[in-house]
Amino acid sequence: MRIATSVKARAALFRGAALLALVPIQGAAAQTAANSDTVAEVIVTGSRIARRDYTSASPVLTVSEEQLERFSVATPDQYLKTLPQMGTTFGEASNNAGNSGIATANLHNLGSARTLVLIDGRRMIGSDGASTVDISTVPTALIKSVEVITGGASAVYGSDAIAGVVNFKLDDRYVGLKVSALGGITDRSDGEQYYTDVVYGWRPEGARGGIVAFASYAERGSVRNEDRKISARGITTTFDAAGNPVFSPRVLNPLPEGVYTPTLTNLPTAASVNAVFAGYGVAAGRVTPTSTLGFNSDNSLFNNAPLINYRNGQTVVDPYYANVSEGAYLLLPSKRINVGIFGDYELSDRATLYGRATFQNAKNQRRISAGDLTTSVPLSNPFIPQDLRTILATRPNPTAAVGVTRRLVELGFRTNELDSDLYHGVIGVRGSLASDWTYDAYVSRGQVKRAETQDGSFRTSLANQLLTAADGGRSLCSGGFDIFGLGQVSTACADFLRYSPKQSIETGQTIVEATATGSLLTLPAGAMKVAVGATYRKETYQVTADPLAPTGDVVAFRLSQNLDAEVSVKEIYGEIAIPILADLPLVHRLEATAGYRYSDYSSVGGVQAYKGDIIYAPIPWMNFRGSFQRAVRAPSFVELFLAPTASNQALAEDPCTFNSSFRTGAVGGVDPARVRALCIAQGIPAAVIDSFVGQRTVTGTSRGNPNLEPEKADTYTAGVVVRAPTDDPWLSGLSLAVDYYDITIKGAIFNNSVDPFLRRCYNLLSGNPGYDANNLFCGVFTRNASGNVTNGVSTFNNVGGSKLAGVDVQLDWSLPFTLLGENPDHRLDLQFVVSRLSKAKTQTLLTDPFIDVLGTISNVPNDSYPEWRTSLSAQLRLGDFDGGVRWRHVDSMITQVKRITPAINSLGTFAVDYVDINVGWRVNDQFSLRAGVENLTDQRAPIYSTPVSSDTNTDPNTFDTLGRRMFIRAAYEF
Repeated sequence: MRIATSVKARAALFRGAALLALVPIQGAAAQTAANSDTVAEVIVTGSRIARRDYTSASPVLTVSEEQLERFSVATPDQYLKTLPQMGTTFGEASNNAGNSGIATANLHNLGSARTLVLIDGRRMIGSDGASTVDISTVPTALIKSVEVITGGASAVYGSDAIAGVVNFKLDDRYVGLKVSALGGITDRSDGEQYYTDVVYGWRPEGARGGIVAFASYAERGSVRNEDRKISARGITTTFDAAGNPVFSPRVLNPLPEGVYTPTLTNLPTAASVNAVFAGYGVAAGRVTPTSTLGFNSDNSLFNNAPLINYRNGQTVVDPYYANVSEGAYLLLPSKRINVGIFGDYELSDRATLYGRATFQNAKNQRRISAGDLTTSVPLSNPFIPQDLRTILATRPNPTAAVGVTRRLVELGFRTNELDSDLYHGVIGVRGSLASDWTYDAYVSRGQVKRAETQDGSFRTSLANQLLTAADGGRSLCSGGFDIFGLGQVSTACADFLRYSPKQSIETGQTIVEATATGSLLTLPAGAMKVAVGATYRKETYQVTADPLAPTGDVVAFRLSQNLDAEVSVKEIYGEIAIPILADLPLVHRLEATAGYRYSDYSSVGGVQAYKGDIIYAPIPWMNFRGSFQRAVRAPSFVELFLAPTASNQALAEDPCTFNSSFRTGAVGGVDPARVRALCIAQGIPAAVIDSFVGQRTVTGTSRGNPNLEPEKADTYTAGVVVRAPTDDPWLSGLSLAVDYYDITIKGAIFNNSVDPFLRRCYNLLSGNPGYDANNLFCGVFTRNASGNVTNGVSTFNNVGGSKLAGVDVQLDWSLPFTLLGENPDHRLDLQFVVSRLSKAKTQTLLTDPFIDVLGTISNVPNDSYPEWRTSLSAQLRLGDFDGGVRWRHVDSMITQVKRITPAINSLGTFAVDYVDINVGWRVNDQFSLRAGVENLTDQRAPIYSTPVSSDTNTDPNTFDTLGRRMFIRAAYEF
């Protein structure tokens, strides 16, 4: 028996010392088992039929418990995101407003909604409206292995398995007591991570049952954007005459001291502007009637675009620009408690009752910059600066209100506190029937309840109440509401505006499933095996919105609308494995497998999924494998039922801006003169069109589409698996798998944001060859009095497609290490995993051609397609000591904008390499230690041109933005 006691690792442990640790390497033992003729029948992810030879017909990568323990893994997503087959995902670095505080899996970058996550072959409950599974809820302490299958698997598991499956296998028969602890920190003394768990398993000899109970606690500290140089402030990338990138602070209109934005149809005279700025020593014409103007604390004015201030007769760059990065998180703080119990009891020789119950509480926080107030201030407001009044008096309509945008930094950062409870239970019976047939029937029930509180929010109606008050709001809050200048808003007025909306989201899942597996008949080459089953699944999603959310009165982090939806599905499925030939010359084994599933959804009706596999082993140590899969994905709750919800979307650029790529002729097939004419037709006055600068954000609404149809995907895979056929100690531990995959998705569901429609309105990809203001693409937005894009409408449609192909290679080699003499306990384990993407094409609209995105990175986080991703690990064991190194590589990429329009100057990303090391010591049979350093070389993340949806100037989910980190793990068990 083995027991464990644990030490709570604190940050002080990492200041200086090099520690040794050991977790015993099991690779050689596993390989021996793989070559054994006495392997028991097992089920490998991708099939429901158990086989003695468990080589799968589909590509499967297995991650062992030991591999997870070599690194600072508190939740499994931290390791899985480093696998070459994984695309970028929501996780610990996802401060994005669309993230619900969860961690996801995203195979080959086809989207987490297209990657099915299982525990022991059973579905997990989704944690959000997209039915996305939070893999951080998986009990890390019990993970025995993780199987990753690439390629569709809907015929076996149902909807969502378009990209593949991630199956967590748990050790529900553990015996003993184990306690372990992990502590980690960056070399900047932040981002602390603590994790401890306890596992107890009881199964007396001769007993008819047993239990396994576990409990764990994980805590992660935060890292802010300003804590790292790359993300300390928003950066705009331009290029000099030689084509070299030039980095400068990103300037946005909502400066913390406020901005006046002129109404283009009610402009002041140039003479009045020149007269006011002459008082600051500014030459006539430097500031124009269309200039946006900022406010100094002394009520003087300055030009905001470009950001030039004028003080004491000197021209200086103003220091008050809006830092969109400040306060946001690079690493999200979180706390998690996870407890559960598994048990089984043998009722008879043919029936075993089993069950499991788990609970998790997770607390997460996201944080972004202060909210912006965009409003019209009446001329009666006493705080309007006199110099601005002088200018405003010369407008054609001098009594019109003043358009002002002000970032209300006095209210602090906007935060979203998420408090989630997950409950999940399974009870079932499994056993054997006549002959070699087995059965399994169970009921599963899960529920996730999440409460959100969004501090730093405010009500625009209260702001307008203060602005329209004759005394500027002094009678309502001390000092009044002065939005003209930095630091002018009093604490009392900030508290008057403050509002903390609350909303709750609840997801539910009920599954009833029964399966039977056995031999149908015996053929000359072996038994024909079948698996049949039926499933009923009901999923619910309920949003209880804040009472003020429907009014649009609140500026917050992200507000949802009320929603109460339910989707159910009834399914039947079957799978058959037919041994065709066996034990013949050049045909050691030839087997074909077919599978079919019919699903009847209450939301979209009936859909079909099917597959065909073949395995050909000419000799015992070599298998050729291939498969075809028709996979499906039913639309999610959000895609179907999202109520019209306010959105704030990023634009790559406003095509009407005077120096945009559309206006300067940099976009192929676009006529700059006709773009200019179209902008005028949309309301931008001809008098200002050649100096117009549009904003890079658009407000609007997003909504679901109840008429969506399921996505369909066809997947082809072909590969070979080779295991060394010899007992030679140098070769017996060698295995190689090479697999090609080709995935085509039809009718892909996309949320058509405003930006792609906006660009097509100006004839990108021939979207509007007549440059007609009434074109379909031009109808999804309008322009306000300042000429800026507004009222954008986005929804979900089956309008896209994806084509992806590549090769995955995995080489494992366990060999003796003899430099220190012959010793069976001295071994070197090598693993080389390569994912080479050979085709990546996306189609945003059915009317568009497919765009080649191979080797590109998008302006939206979680959308990168490097051609090469690799991972090479070497682990050396010397008796009770071991140590290892892992090298990870992400290939260089160009921006997708550059791929679409090669003439544009656009900075891509350089190739990135990460090195991780770990050392271990098995102190005795019970106690072990392990320590390591990740990102040993402190590799920096690349800055690139177009991450408009990120405040970090890079993609924090593709690249490491934290830098070097250290960890130590201790375990004690008996």
